[in-house]
Amino acid sequence: MNTVTARNPVLPGILGWLLIFSCSVAGVIPFLNQGYMSVDVGETIYHAREIASGRVLYRDIFTHHFGGHILPYLTIELFCDITPELLWCITALVNFINAILFFFWVSTTANRKTGWLAALATSTMGWLWHWEGMMANVQFMLMPFLIFFNLCISRAIIYRSGHYWVAAAACLGYLLISDQRSVFFLPLLCLPFFRRDWGSARNYLIKVLFALFTLPLAACIYLYANDALRDAFNATILFPVYYRNHGALTSYPNTLYQLFIESGIQAEPIFIALALCGFIVFISKEKRKLLVLQIVLGLFGAVLYAATGGRVFPHYLLFLMPPMIFLIASIPYY
Repeated sequence: MNTVTARNPVLPGILGWLLIFSCSVAGVIPFLNQGYMSVDVGETIYHAREIASGRVLYRDIFTHHFGGHILPYLTIELFCDITPELLWCITALVNFINAILFFFWVSTTANRKTGWLAALATSTMGWLWHWEGMMANVQFMLMPFLIFFNLCISRAIIYRSGHYWVAAAACLGYLLISDQRSVFFLPLLCLPFFRRDWGSARNYLIKVLFALFTLPLAACIYLYANDALRDAFNATILFPVYYRNHGALTSYPNTLYQLFIESGIQAEPIFIALALCGFIVFISKEKRKLLVLQIVLGLFGAVLYAATGGRVFPHYLLFLMPPMIFLIASIPYY
């Protein structure tokens, strides 16, 4: 086998990706006999079909979510119906895409071996079943964009690349029109600006701001042109703040007890323990301060994201996955 791989260095990579893809597919196999497993998923598919039929979001359809996350579903619905069987295929594919993105992200900050470990962790423990990581809900479908955003931020910092900084801004712009609470990740976008040895940062600032606000501005223009801007504000800002999130603080203790104690031994507590070990190692060993700040701000933003959602629903915790997978996979490197 060593002779074969020595003659064909591509073979180990192909076998590695086949293994990771198999793990991604295996993650959904126990649920193939079930239909749509989440109310949010059913709602999103319904909204995609309604928009495809000509109705306008917020004006004709009520939802407290920002509408950007519907776009991938809408694109698919224009060609075929999203059946439960197709949705499971999409779910496995998204997990595999997450693994690929983690590979490139961690390979950038560490090395390729660590990148492989991150990809394998994503396709196995990264499913986070108890946090509803297999339900194709809003947070799960936005995960590739959040990982890609972190990848671009890291490369902008390490390579001093303005192009990656602009790409990160465009990605965050999409996240902002997809989920209100993505605003908590805005501080990460500022990090590349503080590279002391990057003299062209100011030159890219206008491009970054343009990339960041293009999609939000386009969404506002679309809603205004369709007489839906006021309805969108009432549904996505006023309704969550004054009604849906009322009494949220009183729900936290019981919800956290159910998630971390009453549920028994699940993958998630082990996942958190490993990430905590990785965090200690990472903080003590990593010398690139902006990279450390990126992970700290990513964790803090994910905590704020979960805490401001009315209740700590399990899938709100999924945005903790990018920095936690990063920390777990990086332990052997440090």
